Amino acid sequence: MTTEASIIRYRDLEPSWHLLKAREPGNLRWITNWVGGAEGYINSNPAVAAISDRYLVGLMCLPMGNRQPGIHAHSVTEIYVVVSGELEGVDGSGTVHRAGPRDCMVIPPGVPHGVRSCGDQDAYFIWLHDRLEKKGTAVYSDLTRNGDRPAAMHLVRNKDLEPCWDAPQARETGHLRWTTSFVVGDPARTQGKAVVSERLELGLMVLLPGNSQPATQRAFATTYVALGKGLLSCSGNGSTALDRLDAVYVPAGTAHGLRNSSEAAGLVFWANDHPG
Repeated sequence: MTTEASIIRYRDLEPSWHLLKAREPGNLRWITNWVGGAEGYINSNPAVAAISDRYLVGLMCLPMGNRQPGIHAHSVTEIYVVVSGELEGVDGSGTVHRAGPRDCMVIPPGVPHGVRSCGDQDAYFIWLHDRLEKKGTAVYSDLTRNGDRPAAMHLVRNKDLEPCWDAPQARETGHLRWTTSFVVGDPARTQGKAVVSERLELGLMVLLPGNSQPATQRAFATTYVALGKGLLSCSGNGSTALDRLDAVYVPAGTAHGLRNSSEAAGLVFWANDHPG
């Protein structure tokens, strides 16, 4: 495991088409990993991705008019956050959940589910696993065989989340920023909308132009994904420009921050290993 912050360039991630029926029209899709597991565990980009023994973070593309085949279930919690396009998700009971940009789907372990690209453009979404899963563990099946399963997919809409300004120095000029949380570790912070997890916390941060996130050392690992241009990754070695969909993996105990050098608000996806 690295002890320094790692920048994983989106341009360096080669799309993987290894998923079941992923090369067949109607089920076309590819994935990448910014953060992956060690050998034997899920990692589509082992030469480039940061390696974690706690969680996985990657990107999936479902071209317009395509879907995952049938439904599948994981041994871990799987989370989708839509970057662009629209997703329609269905769980084992046939309950339908529709998500647009910045919406989040949370699927607990063992819950059958599948998604399709339902808008007028390709769907891109960040996917996470809250712990490592060995290759080949996911179980695919026909939707009609699981009609008696309970509806257990959770949809968290970004529009329902209240901006939060309680991060250190977040209200001070020069560090102005706010966050929303899809998944939290503290039940008191759910506001009846976010999902509570014992493993991960994740959400979006908006960093105002000309402002920076103060460098801090945390007791848990953090992953950032730049959802726009103009952001800089800042550490003791200086600043490095991030392109859209570049990621920064910050191990526990490593000082790090972000700065917005653009004229527009900087949007960042973040995921924390649970501090508890």
